[in-house]
Amino acid sequence: MSFGVSQTDLPLVLTGAESRGIAERWLAEARVARDSARFALPRSSGALGAGDVVALGGALYRIDRLDQGESQLIEAARVEPGVYQPSDEVEERVLPRAFVGPVPVLPVFLDLPLLTGDEVPHAPHIAVSATPWPGPVAIWSAQEDAGYALNLTVSTPAVVGRTESMLAAARSGLWDRGEALRVRIFAGTLSSASELAVLNGANAMAIGDGSSDNWEVFQFATATLVAPQTYDLAVRLRGQLGSDALMPAAWPVGSKVVLLDGALSQIDLASSARGLARHYRIGTAARGYDDPAVVHQVAAFTGIGLRPYAPVHLGCIWWPAARPMAI
Repeated sequence: MSFGVSQTDLPLVLTGAESRGIAERWLAEARVARDSARFALPRSSGALGAGDVVALGGALYRIDRLDQGESQLIEAARVEPGVYQPSDEVEERVLPRAFVGPVPVLPVFLDLPLLTGDEVPHAPHIAVSATPWPGPVAIWSAQEDAGYALNLTVSTPAVVGRTESMLAAARSGLWDRGEALRVRIFAGTLSSASELAVLNGANAMAIGDGSSDNWEVFQFATATLVAPQTYDLAVRLRGQLGSDALMPAAWPVGSKVVLLDGALSQIDLASSARGLARHYRIGTAARGYDDPAVVHQVAAFTGIGLRPYAPVHLGCIWWPAARPMAI
C-alpha cells in the first residue's frame, strides 16, 4: 500500500477515456520509477546523457542525473515501455439531453391544523409541484417586494391536483362510502391503503378552494386509476383534525387537492408575523429570485395549528338557589 500523493493541474479538454488513460499512465509511471539505480561509468561513455535509457540487470533505466568527473556518476529511474502504450479504454457514448427551458412552479400554501403534533403550530405548509421538476425549489420571503432572503428549499415535488367531480358533505368520524371523488393530479402517483392503515394516518389529503386557510382534511382507502394521472378516491374519512367546520355543502369541480405526505414543508415564520402580509417568491433555486419564471405571491397566515377544537357534547348542570342564611 502506498500513501504517496502526487497532484498535477493542467487546463485540458479531454474525453473520459483520454483522461483515464493519462491518469493510469501517470500512476503506473510513478510506481515503476520508485526503483532507482546509482552507478559509475568511465569517461569513454561520455556520449550518454540525461534522458538516455540504459539496460542494467535485465531492466531499463532512464538517466535523470549525471555528474562528470574522473568518472561519470549516474542516477537513473526504472522505466517500462508498456506504460506508454495506448490505453484500451473504450469511449463511452454520450447522449445529449434535450434542453428543458425554465418553467414556473406551482406553489400551494396550506394553513393546516396539526397533522402529527410535531409541527410548528403557527407556521403554514407549502406544497410545490412542477412538470418537469426543475430540481431544488427555493422560497424567498421579505416584508416588502425587496430585500428577499432565503426562507426554505424544497427538494421533493408534492402531489397536487384538481377535482373532476363534486364532493358532497358527509359526517365526520364515519366511513363515507358514497360516490367516488375523481381527481386529476399534475405529477406523482396515488395508491390505496387498508382501512387500518388509514385509521393510523395513511392517505391524508387536503381539499380546498386554493386559499391558504380554507382546507378540509380527509383520508381515502381506495385509489383507482381510471385515466392517465386520474384517480377515483373512495371509502373516505371526512373532516379530519377538526376541519369538519370548514366542510361546505359540496366541494365543486375544480377544487384543489394536495396529498399530505413528506413532500410538504413548513416555511419559517415568526409567531409575531401571524396575520401580517409578507411577500414570497418561489422558483428554481439555481436561478435566483429575480428570474422571470419565479412565482410571486403575497400571503398572510393566521396559524390554524393554534386553533383549539370546537367544543362538543355541551351539557348543563342545574343548581338550586341557595337559601339565605340567618346570622
